[in-house]
Amino acid sequence: MKKSKIIAIVFACMMLAAMLAGCQSPAPAAPEQPSTPAEPGEATPAPAPDSGLSGEITVWDIWPTDTDSNSRGWHELLPQFDALHPDLTVNVESTQNEQYKDTKFPAAQAANAFPDVFFGWGPAYARDLAAAGMILPLNAYLDDEYMSTVQPGSLDNFTFDGNIYGLTMYNWTAVLYCNTELFDKYGIALPTTYDEYFDVIAAFNAEGIVPMALPAQDPWTIAFFQHIIAIRYAGADNVNAMLKGEKSFDDPGIVDSAQALLDLVAANAFSKNALGEGYDDATERFMQGEFPMLYMGDWMIGDIDGANTDTGEYKPVAGKIVGINFPAVGGPFDKQILGGATDGFMVSANSQNPDAAVEFVKWMTARLPELSYKIGGAIPTRTNFDMAQYAADLPALSVSVAEFAAKADGATLAWDTFLPKEPTARMLSMFQELIGQKITAEDFAKNMAKAMEDGGYTSY
Repeated sequence: MKKSKIIAIVFACMMLAAMLAGCQSPAPAAPEQPSTPAEPGEATPAPAPDSGLSGEITVWDIWPTDTDSNSRGWHELLPQFDALHPDLTVNVESTQNEQYKDTKFPAAQAANAFPDVFFGWGPAYARDLAAAGMILPLNAYLDDEYMSTVQPGSLDNFTFDGNIYGLTMYNWTAVLYCNTELFDKYGIALPTTYDEYFDVIAAFNAEGIVPMALPAQDPWTIAFFQHIIAIRYAGADNVNAMLKGEKSFDDPGIVDSAQALLDLVAANAFSKNALGEGYDDATERFMQGEFPMLYMGDWMIGDIDGANTDTGEYKPVAGKIVGINFPAVGGPFDKQILGGATDGFMVSANSQNPDAAVEFVKWMTARLPELSYKIGGAIPTRTNFDMAQYAADLPALSVSVAEFAAKADGATLAWDTFLPKEPTARMLSMFQELIGQKITAEDFAKNMAKAMEDGGYTSY
């Protein structure tokens, strides 16, 4: 009988150890003890289940620690899958998000050396792999019964030319997290409009407090601000058309969104050292109560309000954070959100054990949504359970985010999970240039349009 072994790749985590005590990789599964015959009069142990799957598969994920809702669910489910498939060895390699995205994934793509199962974002990551024949179409494995549990449209970002190449778990949503303890202490009201948002920034600055956490060392976190403001001014449909190459990024709404980012810098919304702060450091400081606001994905809910799985301790801000949609600008797109179903797992076309690989993906993605939501994570992309049954036990933060996400009448993915590599690389560089006030808003829009044209991405 074989058990899974978990190989945690924690290079980035070790670099941050001085800042984040307790950043640990999951421990390898304990070796199985050999069975012994039952003594006379003792019950004979029940035989292990025979799933029909054997051999081994290798799985790549982005959760070396269980610090958020989705990673906690993942680590809880892995041993359950093992127990159901005693003759199948699942080798799990966990890599920190940024290292995976920037180094491990591109290297595997360049060498066509993906494991049996691997995490990825669609369509930026999945589209090229599908076109190159590197990933397995899953249609033949997805019967009507299975598809009846999948929310309509939730696999669109992994579907190309009618073929489904990946299975998602949840719809993520960007959230403006507000520390009510700090707001109440200084008599500052939560912002509902864009003008009020700038009033809040000014009010906290007057108290000598940096208003917003921003891990600008990781440029995708800067992008969130520009993305949501682009939605507010141009609308999700127009932005999505730009991402698909159907419209140019040299658009007044994109100029306005880039200028808004410059305006936030000018208003001292962020730390002067924002470009030197990474994701883990800045978000941890927010959860220690140093910043009044943070604009980030809903995957942080479990970490904000949940107890540490090792120590049982809660963050200082637990129970003090509310989550709201980004403030309204007074236009027709004020209910729209940044987010969508883009996190998923794919199967390598080179897998030597495709049946086991697909079964793993189907089983995990069918169960992780419910478990993550129960812990306090993102909105599931499955329909085979009732989210309302957990409402009474969920943190108020989780419920409030679900409520404003349900009211959304449009959404756009984070651009780096949609655009091809060349324009994405240029875009991320420009976000840091914007924060450093080295380019203008007009430059940003024109350069985005040119990056799409230079790469030949005028239409998908």
